[in-house]
Amino acid sequence: MFKLISAWLKIWIPILFVMGIGILLYLITNWTTLDAGSRFVAIIYVMLPLHCLEEWRFPGGFHYNYNMLRRSQQPDRYPMNQFSDMLTIMLAELIGIVCLFYGVNQIIVIWNLIFCFFEMIGHLIFGFSMYRRFRTVGKRTIYNPGFATAVVFTLHALYYVLIQYPTNLPSLPIIILAIISGIVLVSSVVLIPEQLFKSKETPYPFDSNRYYEKYIAREKN
Repeated sequence: MFKLISAWLKIWIPILFVMGIGILLYLITNWTTLDAGSRFVAIIYVMLPLHCLEEWRFPGGFHYNYNMLRRSQQPDRYPMNQFSDMLTIMLAELIGIVCLFYGVNQIIVIWNLIFCFFEMIGHLIFGFSMYRRFRTVGKRTIYNPGFATAVVFTLHALYYVLIQYPTNLPSLPIIILAIISGIVLVSSVVLIPEQLFKSKETPYPFDSNRYYEKYIAREKN
């Protein structure tokens, strides 16, 4: 099983991009027939692979600020490791595909609005946390891996809200139901994989802190 999972971890991001490209083709070919909510949701899942790429590879190192914020003594592997984060991202992309296949409703739109805004809040928290930690060794901004695409998510969500909601605001019961079901969904996609697979002895640690390596090295000198 270790060899199989290790092999998968080497190829899953390209596969995620194939999924994103598939959604992009669906969006382009059906643009004129899709409603605004479906377009909004589809664009998010076209962007999610780019967000993943920024967090994991270019520049990469998101796991470091996430785990350090959790006061980890082993930020390369605990509580987030490669396997648990891969599960979270792949599950999110698959859920997006299922929603688009079966039809987007107001609840699904609200889920994705919440996702966009929480991405921004989370990356602001990570950004200020890492800025405080490394400002004495040369960090000058609150940028952190995933921040740029989180800004795009947020602008996308704000545009949708400003264009659609002045004349098409969901009812209060729908908003409440969306929030409750969204909490359940987040627990399923984010918290449960992490709780099930977090381990200080995981065989799937991250191989590099990437963006943060230079600051960590300066801190040690």
